[in-house]
Amino acid sequence: MALADSLAAEKNPARDVRCSVCKIVAELPPDDATALREALADPTFTHTAIMRALKAEGHHLKDQQPISRHRRLGHA
Repeated sequence: MALADSLAAEKNPARDVRCSVCKIVAELPPDDATALREALADPTFTHTAIMRALKAEGHHLKDQQPISRHRRLGHA
């Protein structure tokens, strides 16, 4: 079997590889998604503040790491 065949057999097309913050943004109404994107881009918003706001709206993250990683990697 060729490497291409082996890799094709290993691919899981149903897996959602977006980060958890990107998934939340995608679920939000447009106005809320824009507000979250702006907060993520604004260095005056702490990771904790964003996490508290998300939690208040029913979006639970176990800690600040997903927000930190999302910002560090520059996800849109």
